Amino acid sequence: MNSEKLRKIEEGLRPFVPSGVSANLAELIVKHRCHVTITRDRSSKLGDYRHPTPTSGHRVSVNGSLNPYAFVITFIHEMAHLTAYEKFKNKVDPHGKEWKQEFHTLMQPYLRPEVFPEPLLSVLASHMRNPKSSTVRDAALMREIRVFDAQSPTVLLEELPLDARFFLRSREFVKGDRLRKRFRCEECASGRKFLISPIAEVVPVASQ
Repeated sequence: MNSEKLRKIEEGLRPFVPSGVSANLAELIVKHRCHVTITRDRSSKLGDYRHPTPTSGHRVSVNGSLNPYAFVITFIHEMAHLTAYEKFKNKVDPHGKEWKQEFHTLMQPYLRPEVFPEPLLSVLASHMRNPKSSTVRDAALMREIRVFDAQSPTVLLEELPLDARFFLRSREFVKGDRLRKRFRCEECASGRKFLISPIAEVVPVASQ
């Protein structure tokens, strides 16, 4: 293993991850010959994986705006796609049982209090028993991760009172009643109704 390359990768990861894990993550990157890109914030996704092509190898990207714990979870999520691809190519579902097993295996060394503080560790361990296709689909995990975010103008939709106005992706809405798992919200410009997740990150409209 190229020690100089490993050192540079570890140094690049260190500001984005909890203390003590950058070396292990760097070894994973070098082992699988993966090109990792730390990107600016992307509202559409936290990270992604692209399999090798005739002109490039494995590629993983992770949003650099994530807090350290969210970064590790997202990184391991994407690396599980890589190892699943190495074993099964495109013959299995992207987030099927094979990916879930890879995710569980890769995450196992980090499920300890030296890496993830409580209660996040307990919620994450529960999540890993049957991981969802995205962190944001697990409401309990999303709530615990957000505790460690830097101060942000966003809140979770479920935290706003009924009839509160908010922005979601530059569109203004009014929060309505909860219908089973989602809130029925009205878009101010069109009057159309939309069902929005309670853990959607929204920007409240300042009261006049």
